[in-house]
Amino acid sequence: MSETPNGLLPIKFEKWFVERMKWFSLLLFHKGITANFVTLISLLFGLIAGILLAFSYMRLAVLFGIIMGFLDILDGQLASLNNQTSPWGGILDSTIDRVNESIVYFGLGIHYYFTGQPVWALIAAIILVASILVSYVKAAAESRNLLCNVGIMQRSERLVLLALGLLLGGIILRIVLVLLAVLTLATVIQRLLFVRKVAHEKSFKNEEVKS
Repeated sequence: MSETPNGLLPIKFEKWFVERMKWFSLLLFHKGITANFVTLISLLFGLIAGILLAFSYMRLAVLFGIIMGFLDILDGQLASLNNQTSPWGGILDSTIDRVNESIVYFGLGIHYYFTGQPVWALIAAIILVASILVSYVKAAAESRNLLCNVGIMQRSERLVLLALGLLLGGIILRIVLVLLAVLTLATVIQRLLFVRKVAHEKSFKNEEVKS
């Protein structure tokens, strides 16, 4: 799911989708499958998706990417069912999520580089860096007890939009990549400005308390 409830995908739709997967989470729970195991398996599917993109198997890569996304939802549900929610599990999950997404854009960049399209390889690299920064700004803010609950282009939105572009291909994929680059960078700026506002408000309240 999105990191915050303010992305492009309706939060009601995301909650509905997650609810539909609970039966499978319960099945895995009764089989003794752990959340961390599912998280690590998602890394395997992310690697395969990235490799397939590098070798230009776009639609097949989408299939493995979808499975990767499903596993990302399942590990959170399993952690709750097993009462295994922990700082370590959360950090592992977040780290693998970032790695998976980076691998996907890296694979796409390799595809464009070796097919003689350096401009689009550069755009894939921009999306990769911007997507990492989106998560970094939120993590950095929250580590300092600052709220950061905004973000128009979050991980769920980025992956769904990319999947649609890969499925449709051609000019649609290029339009999607430009949108991803622009909107993901815009999200970085959006979060920075929001955190700046929150930080100033917090400082102002602290000064009022002292006075």
